[in-house]
Amino acid sequence: MKIIKMILKMKVLLIIFLLPSISYAGNCIMGTTPNVTTGALELAIDPRVNVGDILGYRYSKGLTGQMLVVTCTGSSPYRAVPLLTASTTVEGAYETDIAGVGVFISDIYKPAMTLPYTTSLSPNVLTPWLNQNEVRLTFVKTGPITPGTAGSKTIASFYLNSQVFASIKMNSMKVTQKSCLADVNSQNKIVDLGSPVRSEFSGIGSVAASSERNFSVLLQCQADNIPVQVTFDPVGDVSGDGLLAISSETNSATGVAVEVLDASRTPLSFATAKTYHNASERTIEIPLVARYKQTGTIGTGTANAAMTFTITQN
Repeated sequence: MKIIKMILKMKVLLIIFLLPSISYAGNCIMGTTPNVTTGALELAIDPRVNVGDILGYRYSKGLTGQMLVVTCTGSSPYRAVPLLTASTTVEGAYETDIAGVGVFISDIYKPAMTLPYTTSLSPNVLTPWLNQNEVRLTFVKTGPITPGTAGSKTIASFYLNSQVFASIKMNSMKVTQKSCLADVNSQNKIVDLGSPVRSEFSGIGSVAASSERNFSVLLQCQADNIPVQVTFDPVGDVSGDGLLAISSETNSATGVAVEVLDASRTPLSFATAKTYHNASERTIEIPLVARYKQTGTIGTGTANAAMTFTITQN
């Protein structure tokens, strides 16, 4: 018996693909490397506000007009990093060294964004990058507040191609209680304007006399003479001074608004601060008037409107 042996020889062909190198980081010529500060901060707050409520705004000093980047030849990774401890009670906020006071830090490139923030910037954006924005600090309540002071601290760094090109330092901060606070009965005030009939109105601009109500906002103040500013703001759309739009609810009335007047019976100017507490007053009363006013063709229904007031102190 003859055995036939068959030997197969196989050749392995190794194919190597050579690709051009790809670089994702742009080659940039950097400008200044600012390490700007906020300056000394003092924040007068109402410790009774709810967790998550805004306590005040402050801005960095010295970023506007800085030449951050001269030129770049390619897209560059951008990263903005907070250097504080994240709040466990308010998402997106970071704790300061004062108990109960947190902060949102805005981005340099996208001021509407808060840190942390990452993106990729094209050479068209970076050639050149003449900065026009300051960093905004939005302080919020993150828990029970203990007024006090905090020392200087670098709170954020900004990177381009893994290189720090700017830093923000928050200088010493002092948190105090506002000289004036809203009286507990003025914090959430309901003014019932009744149920006027359509025949009370005579056309656009007319008011329902039966709906007119006097009310007031009461402030309780400390015995100092530190001024405070009070600002009224509408909730929802507004079509003129003193006019509050009716909220969009099922079966809401149409063609009417709530008009708010000041003590001189002049339509209230919204978003305009007025100063009070110049003479160490312990109680301040801000008298107001509210009524329904016709703004179009009237359709019957529920007519609710709202406004807020804010006490600030510099």
